[in-house]
Amino acid sequence: MKYIDKRDLCDHFRGEIPDPSDKTRMEQVNKAINQYCIGTDAKLASLKAKYKDSKTVQDALSEYDPHIEP
Repeated sequence: MKYIDKRDLCDHFRGEIPDPSDKTRMEQVNKAINQYCIGTDAKLASLKAKYKDSKTVQDALSEYDPHIEP
């Protein structure tokens, strides 16, 4: 899975936090967040460094918050 696809799914599920009383949905969302979000801060930093000379890549990556993980 490409970084942008994974990160877009991560951001989607970060915005889907349900009412805490909906325990089943909360578990589903937390599972998806763990699946798609863990490691994205480090990967983003790595990609920015790797493609530091590519304006196209830098522009695409600049849309993402670099610090979403605890």
